[in-house]
Amino acid sequence: MSTVEAHRNGPVHIKTLASTLASAEPKLQRQMLGEQLFPLVKSIEHDYAGKVTCMLLEMDKTEVLHLLESPDALKKKVSEFMELFQVWMFLHKKPLLVYSLEPKRYEEIRKLKLKKN
Repeated sequence: MSTVEAHRNGPVHIKTLASTLASAEPKLQRQMLGEQLFPLVKSIEHDYAGKVTCMLLEMDKTEVLHLLESPDALKKKVSEFMELFQVWMFLHKKPLLVYSLEPKRYEEIRKLKLKKN
């Protein structure tokens, strides 16, 4: 399977994807991983799937491949990234669903914001 075919045919087996990535340019590697990752992330976090996918693509490629293989690991990582994103948005006074955090966690974030000011 050529590099172009691998990233245009939809979901690809992990071993096939890994071997295809090895021969691809870095920009194409990122695109191929993103095309595999985005639909999975969107099924977990619909509203911010693009942003979360971009953050995940900053990770090492082997870690991203692991996330593609392991739905539980992906769910955990998406959850971690969403919490970090919510904290960032709160600290930068951007509206977001910060109140969806557990009350205890929201209070911790609020205290961080007060210390910052």
